[in-house]
Amino acid sequence: MAQKPTYEELDQMVKALEKEIVKHEKAEEKIQSLEGKYRLLLENANDATFIAQDGVVKFANHKTEDMMGYNSEELATTPFNDFIHPDDRNIVLDRYRRKLNGEEVPTAYMFRVITRDGKELWIQPNSLLTAWEGRPAILSFMRSETEHHGFTRG
Repeated sequence: MAQKPTYEELDQMVKALEKEIVKHEKAEEKIQSLEGKYRLLLENANDATFIAQDGVVKFANHKTEDMMGYNSEELATTPFNDFIHPDDRNIVLDRYRRKLNGEEVPTAYMFRVITRDGKELWIQPNSLLTAWEGRPAILSFMRSETEHHGFTRG
């Protein structure tokens, strides 16, 4: 039969737990502070920034919503290949799959997306492999190059 701890031993355990709680509280405060800073950066970025996983956009900043004309719920429930111009889908989806598999893929390219109102925008992506909710995903930064290069289709 196990011996019951003494009062002094219990007191030491309580003090150790209190120290752990304080450490965890400080860590949580730091995480919340960092989260707020990252959110501020993302929401004020000039580039559309989003996380793609399972064929949909799991997270999108306001610039992505503004650029595409869809809200984040619509982006999260519509396959992202529906937003890619049909002539560009194969190359974009191939690079997406290869990037998810950890392969090196060329990053300097452009493709077209179709906005809610049917306009074609030429997009220059910069994407990288990341984790989202513990699983592989693609973090993308996209800039519309339509106006800069004189593209006026759509």
